[in-house]
Parts: sequence; structure tokens; C-alpha cells
Amino acid sequence: MAAAVALSRCDHAHASLARAADAAGEADALLERVPPIRDTDTLGQAVDLFRRHPNARFLAVVDDRGRPVGAVGERLVRDLLFSPFGHALLANPGCTWTLGELVHSCPVAPIDAPVAEWLATYAEADECEGMILTQDGRYAALLPSQSLLQLAARRERQRAERLAASVDRFRSEAVEFAALLLQSCRAIQTNAASVAERATLNRGQAAAVAAASTQSATGIAEVAGSATQLADQVKVIERRVGEAEGAMTRAVGEVETGIGRLDGLRAAGGEIGIVVALIGDIAAKVKLLAVNATIEAA
Repeated sequence: MAAAVALSRCDHAHASLARAADAAGEADALLERVPPIRDTDTLGQAVDLFRRHPNARFLAVVDDRGRPVGAVGERLVRDLLFSPFGHALLANPGCTWTLGELVHSCPVAPIDAPVAEWLATYAEADECEGMILTQDGRYAALLPSQSLLQLAARRERQRAERLAASVDRFRSEAVEFAALLLQSCRAIQTNAASVAERATLNRGQAAAVAAASTQSATGIAEVAGSATQLADQVKVIERRVGEAEGAMTRAVGEVETGIGRLDGLRAAGGEIGIVVALIGDIAAKVKLLAVNATIEAA
């Protein structure tokens, strides 16, 4: 999209340059290359110049260096000629009327200036037949007011065309942006659905892990309880083994000291039988505890 916008701006710049070149060509075609008249010339010379250029509505008045000092309007000269005895006096060789008060101010602008500057200069001046264009400060051409109006109309038309083109370009870019925004919204919606699905799956897996952790904790607690019981039974076995060792020690002493005492020997033999039974019982319990310990360890 950015590339399309850049290409559109480049085309717009080329179009602007082309319009500027066309405007310069049109403005040059509207200029009037009428020779100027000097401020020291007579009214008759001005009339002759108007006759040679019947389409001219005013003449540029310049000094000895060719710099504009004002203008003479065709309407003022015509009114003077149409006055009583005006034409007869003008035809009299002895009457040399100078331009005098017929010269009035006229807007001046460089010939290579933009059309917008011409229009601004003419708009700031008083009502006149047109404006004088100069080249390096010297008279170059005339630009009548009618031509200025044509240039202004063309400029406004071009501005309207540029505005319409800008509106069309903005509308096109807005449509492209809306399409891109819609595509982005759809992508965001798809990603959101995927994230929600993954969140649901993760929640299920987390619940399974929590349940397994609870079961493991329960098993560990049971193992701890069994280990405690085993420790207690081992203590009992140790105590009974100690008792058995004491009994055996006493029995041995009695056997060594009471060889001649049969009755005592029989009694000791009965006690030995009891001790042996006790040892068998203890051995059976020890074996059972060993089996239980093996099972718990597994």
C-alpha cells in the first residue's frame, strides 16, 4: 500500500510539472508584443501606434532606458479624438500634443514570474486595462485584463481538477486502508480464537497436573506414615532382642554355674524354650517387617 501511495504522489508531481509547463505556454500565447511609446512622444504617435495594433487596449509608456513609467489607455485617446475639434487639432502639423495627463499608473511584474504572482499584483492595483511585463527591469510585453481573467479562470479550473483528483485519490486510499483494516481485524479475530483454544487446552493440562500432584502428595503421606510405623516396630524389635540377649546371658551363666543343679537346669531349659519361642516369634516378625519394608520401598 505504501508503494502505491508513493507511486501516486510521484504521478501527481509529474502531473503538476506538466500543468505548470502548459500554464506557461498558455500565458505566453496570451501576451501582446506591442511596442512601447516613450514618455516624450506626442499624442499623434500614440494614435498611430493604436492604428497599427487595433487589438491593443493600452500602450506601455517607458523612459529612455526602456523602463515602464505608466500606460496610455485606448479609451482615453478615443474620447479625446471624438471630442469637438479633437481630430482636427491632432491633424494640424503645428499642434504637438504630448501624452501629458493621459499617462496613468499600471501594475508591473516580471515576465518570468508565476501566474499566481501576476494575478496578485493585478488584484492589488487600481482598475486598469491590464499590466506591463518586464525582462530585467525593461519593458517586454503587455498582458491585457481579459487575458488575466482567462488565466485566472484556467487556474481556478486546474485547482478544481487537482482538488477532484485529490478527492479521488483520497477516496481510493481510504478504500484500500479500509480493506487492509478489515483484513487485520480478521487476522486478529483468528489469532484470538487460537489463543482461546490454547488457553482452554492449557487449563485442562494444568488441572490434570494438579490432580497428579495431589495424588503424589497423598502417596507420599502414606509412605511417610508406613515409615513411621516401621520405625516403631524396629524399636520394639530392638528392645525384645535386648531382652533376649539378657536372657541368654543369664541362661549361660546358670548353665556354667549350675551343672550339678538339674532341677535348676530343667527350669533353665524351660526358660530357654520360652526364649527360643520368643526368638522364633521375633524372627517371624522381623521377617514380616522386612517384607513390608521391601514392599514399601518398591
